[in-house]
Amino acid sequence: MDEDLYLKTIPWVSTGLYLILSGICDFVLDNFAKYAKIYIVKKLYLFTVIIVVSFLSTEIAQGLDLKALQDTLRKLGNPWAAGTTSVSELPIEQKRKLCSLMLSPSSAIPKEKIGLSSLPKDSLPSEWDWRDVNGHNWMTAFHYPSDGGIWTFPWIEAMESRVKIVNNTPDVDPDLSEQFVISCNPYGYDCIQRMWWNIGDWVMEDGIPDEDCFPYVGTNLPCSLRCSDWQERAVKITDWGVCPQNDTAIKQEITNGPISAGITIKEDFFYYQNGIYKPVMGEKMSFYGVICAGWNSSGAWLCKNLDYFANWFYVQVIEHPTWMVPEAQGIEESTTYSGINFTILSNPSRSIVSLSFYLPDAKKVSIRLYDIAGRKVYCLANKLFQAGSHKITYNRNKLPPGIYFLRLKSDEFIDTEKLILL
Repeated sequence: MDEDLYLKTIPWVSTGLYLILSGICDFVLDNFAKYAKIYIVKKLYLFTVIIVVSFLSTEIAQGLDLKALQDTLRKLGNPWAAGTTSVSELPIEQKRKLCSLMLSPSSAIPKEKIGLSSLPKDSLPSEWDWRDVNGHNWMTAFHYPSDGGIWTFPWIEAMESRVKIVNNTPDVDPDLSEQFVISCNPYGYDCIQRMWWNIGDWVMEDGIPDEDCFPYVGTNLPCSLRCSDWQERAVKITDWGVCPQNDTAIKQEITNGPISAGITIKEDFFYYQNGIYKPVMGEKMSFYGVICAGWNSSGAWLCKNLDYFANWFYVQVIEHPTWMVPEAQGIEESTTYSGINFTILSNPSRSIVSLSFYLPDAKKVSIRLYDIAGRKVYCLANKLFQAGSHKITYNRNKLPPGIYFLRLKSDEFIDTEKLILL
């Protein structure tokens, strides 16, 4: 019997079994009670029937038969290996919650759009893996979500890796805020299953700040809980799109950076251990979100998982591959402008950072703090200053030790000074 049909028939079989057994008990016990007058026995037997049937139904529906799954894979030539994992024995409802994406009507799917590939079709290598390009790992650390807002993670983690790539900072892991996307997106999307397509235009306009600005908790929180300077800390994108469902076009786009995508899975995926996954057995789940970081010599897609098992796996088909282009965040070089005397007075600093500068005439000036990766950390000033000498102080608060840069900028000049925080 087809596994999907098998699982769907469990409740009906259980109900039928209960009705048959309880009918038999009713007949026997009614006749017995007529003579023995022990009505209580009838009730005890019925209660026992209910408990036994419920137990059997629960046991049957609890998960796949691992041996049957392994036998089926053997018959198919062992395309992938199945075994017990940290999630394989979860109740089916919890497994459904791990499937992060909600399929949209075809009319809601954005028009396919090809990005500007760094490699032409005839120059594509036989395999690709962003964990090792030019001797560097461009992927970010694993973030294991709770039940809420899992749909945000494929977009966020693909974007984080692309931030590393556009800024050429392989040793620095950006950490953007999933909670900001859950709580602050203008479309009313929350912690339930969603698709990420609509957020692209919004991220171009508003951007996404870092994790410390709005830490992930996986529940619906008011957007007002974000940090007050989120706009200064936000990373924006300049473009985004959905690749054509074409292997060559997808590969070309992946050479620009990892992409977010969805895959179709069945319950058997939660037993995956290695190999090239394709759905074989079990209930068909909702769309499952992944980050695609390359392909192997046989053309299978290398995917980063979002759950606590099989951190990396290969799959035959990915759907709706989505790309984005983050803004470069490098620090602009200083330009010559005499008489500014931009100086950090307390450098290195342990707590309060003091700086001074001089303006020969009134100018609008911005002073921003950047980390070593070129990401904006804080805006100290962005206003009109009168001519003369000025002094500004900044309390580092919880900013970790390291190398930073303070940049003073107006329409006519840029001056950047290195700051060391102890």
